[in-house]
Amino acid sequence: MIKNLPRVFVPILTLAWMALIFYLSSQEAQVSSGLSGDLIRNLAQIFVREFNHMPNTEQIQMIDGLQHIVRKCAHGFLFFILGSLTMCTMHTYKMNLKSKILITFTIVLLYAVSDEIHQIFVPGRACLFSDVVIDTIGSSLGMLAMIGVMALIRKFRTHKRITLNRKIVSGD
Repeated sequence: MIKNLPRVFVPILTLAWMALIFYLSSQEAQVSSGLSGDLIRNLAQIFVREFNHMPNTEQIQMIDGLQHIVRKCAHGFLFFILGSLTMCTMHTYKMNLKSKILITFTIVLLYAVSDEIHQIFVPGRACLFSDVVIDTIGSSLGMLAMIGVMALIRKFRTHKRITLNRKIVSGD
């Protein structure tokens, strides 16, 4: 039962992450902008020493100036995690790496496209091809990161097994 836990838990986590993306994409433009604006304000208060002493108009200009890049980074980050989780889900099935990559890439690409189409119906939001590209890049990086993590785990397990076998053979 415990051996099958990842096969159940990881897809549920992946679907939950997809639901979070859907929820965030369902927010009207003003709500979404307010969320990223609040994040920028909080980070600026931490990293920009003079931010709290700036006039309110300058603070707003700084926040507005960073709004676009923060929103695009958020797209990339959300889909980085989705690519990683989807690759983990595929890893619970016995298939070759090429198939895992192809299936993961297809799932995440289709989800990115559906996410943008969904935004057509949300007031103030738009369907942008550039966001699909950012989502695809983010998810591809997440897939690659997870492939690297899985390779390191496999290498560690192999090394640990070899070391254990040597101890058994040598009688240590």
